Amino acid sequence: VTLQDAAGQCFHRGAEVDFVLQTDQGIAPLEIKAGENLQAKSLRSYRERFSCPRCYRSSLSAYRREEWLTNIPLYALSRLRGEIEKDASHPQG
Repeated sequence: VTLQDAAGQCFHRGAEVDFVLQTDQGIAPLEIKAGENLQAKSLRSYRERFSCPRCYRSSLSAYRREEWLTNIPLYALSRLRGEIEKDASHPQG
């Protein structure tokens, strides 16, 4: 998936993704959540459609790494690039 393909699909079938980031490692979808509802329906839908190995969410919650989703606290969002690079070098980690 290229950025051009993915960027045009930030919104599809009612599921939106806040940002699609292009890095040396590829495409990284990012959802920003300011509220308490941390469901990742949009990211899950995006992941299924574009076969993204990992998605990212930033919220008020603590750092949490799940099977396919990494939550980064809003105050630590500057660490996103490091997380993406770490995931690229250790895809199963």
